[in-house]
Amino acid sequence: MTSFGTEFCDSMATMRFTDGAWRPFEITPLNELKLHPASHVLHYGSSCFEGFKAYKLVTDESAIFRLEDHCVRFRNGAQIFHRYVAGAK
Repeated sequence: MTSFGTEFCDSMATMRFTDGAWRPFEITPLNELKLHPASHVLHYGSSCFEGFKAYKLVTDESAIFRLEDHCVRFRNGAQIFHRYVAGAK
C-alpha cells in the first residue's frame, strides 16, 4: 500500500463561485491549483477533524473505541467552524 497523498488520478473536478452562485463543475486534467496569497487556508488552515481509532479483535472483527464520543466532538467542532465561517462573511 502506498502512503496517503502520494497517488493521484489523472483528472480533477473544479467549480467556480462567481456572482454569488456556484457554476457547473468541470473535469480537467490534473494540474496545479492557483490560490490568492490572501487565501484563508494559507493563513489559518481552518478545518474540522476528529480522528478515531479502529482495532482488530482476536475474533477478526473490528472495534472502534468510543465512536459516539468522537461523533459528538466532530459535531461540536463542525458547529463551531460553521459559526466562524458564517461570521466571516
